[in-house]
Amino acid sequence: MKRQTIILFIIGISLTINNYALSVSNVFASSHLAQQGRNKYTPAMILDENKNTTWSEGVHGHGINQWIAVRVPDYEYNLKSISILNGYHKSYKIYKWNSRPKILRIYFIY
Repeated sequence: MKRQTIILFIIGISLTINNYALSVSNVFASSHLAQQGRNKYTPAMILDENKNTTWSEGVHGHGINQWIAVRVPDYEYNLKSISILNGYHKSYKIYKWNSRPKILRIYFIY
């Protein structure tokens, strides 16, 4: 049976915040898949800029309404870019084996 996991990999978030770098403690998710061997699927994986790693939701089914959030400092900054690579791109086979979101909602909360 085909594995049905929603996977979202964010290539990079580029912020100019007085040389402030995002840390893994600034990334939160509704759930994540448990570690499988050496593969981790924690929210921190979205910030490592490595397409061989990923965050993957950890609920049964298609992962509908699962979310990931990145907290930035509470002061003014310039958002340069957000790049999103939808799916798990470790290999073509893994990409096709896993589900991908059809709709992404991005919220900026001030």
